[in-house]
Amino acid sequence: MFIIFGSPRSGTTLLASSLELHTEIVIPRETDFIVPLLFILDRIKDEKVGKKLLGEMIVATNYYPHSIGHFLNPAEVTQVIESAPYSAAELIDAIYDAVSKKAGRRMAGDKSPNDLEQIGMFGKTKVLSSEKIKLIHIVRDIRDVVLSIQGMPWGSPNIHYGFPRIWNAQNMLLHATCSRDGVRYKLIRFEDMVADPEKTFRELTDFLGLEFQTAMLNNDQRGSRYFRRSDSYHENLKQPFLTDRIAVWKREMPPDIRKTCERQAREGLEAFGYEAGNHSALAHTHSET
Repeated sequence: MFIIFGSPRSGTTLLASSLELHTEIVIPRETDFIVPLLFILDRIKDEKVGKKLLGEMIVATNYYPHSIGHFLNPAEVTQVIESAPYSAAELIDAIYDAVSKKAGRRMAGDKSPNDLEQIGMFGKTKVLSSEKIKLIHIVRDIRDVVLSIQGMPWGSPNIHYGFPRIWNAQNMLLHATCSRDGVRYKLIRFEDMVADPEKTFRELTDFLGLEFQTAMLNNDQRGSRYFRRSDSYHENLKQPFLTDRIAVWKREMPPDIRKTCERQAREGLEAFGYEAGNHSALAHTHSET
């Protein structure tokens, strides 16, 4: 199986719903069980106790009914857990193997922006080094990410005061940990995906060991299986790949917020190939101290 990692509003949903148009891929709607699974595996060494907790936890999560619950009922989840080795990577792989079989697909993937928030735990429980799981990492310019989050009903207008540091730390940790493994780790940029989607999805299917299918570029069908309800903040999902969402910050972001983002996330901006501005590291505003 594979896991898609990315910060909120970085194109993870667009990426996942496009990949799922491939006839051999299934990606359940956003899940919320993997992070607690990692903590249980890390903290509970008694396999019998841990597996009992996992079975109860997974089917009790908020997203279960509309994500993997669409494919596996509670009894099937318990059966998969009881049969799998007691390790994070083995359990995650076994669950998604069962999902793919139920869906009649060759492979399954997971997409949840919450995963990147606990990237350290993915490393600690050896998920990042497992040969069973491939990692797709999507990044987007933090300035556009901040603007997008500020425009969401759940977003904070003051997100720029701290989130760029978090974006930098989480994305850089994943990239630094896995970038030397070209077999299991694939980095893509949101900007490249929307500018040349065919090239990006050809690279991704090659990475996953599948044949490229033009259906993945069909925006009319995008999201029809992925979503079970209407989400206003995904209103562009069925639109063509929108290049006008690249570098929106140049047109819409106030200079002071731009400078704040650039100071906090300079390392990541440079590492992922974005222009980073030219600000002294010592020129902090009072609001950042």
